Amino acid sequence: MTKAGYSRRLADMKIKQNALADRLGVSKRGLQWALYQENGRYTAIIEMLEIMTEEQRNEFFGIAS
Repeated sequence: MTKAGYSRRLADMKIKQNALADRLGVSKRGLQWALYQENGRYTAIIEMLEIMTEEQRNEFFGIAS
């Protein structure tokens, strides 16, 4: 997998990096750097989001259905 792969996977799920960074309590730049470095904590979160349904992702981000 390329280092840009995780950003692409977020985009495919229609999740903005800003929204994920806010939810995790980190800066957008910090999230981008962690994804570039393939930090296991952050990549695991993206993999978790991929196996969730859209409703579960909305709940994770606090979006009302």
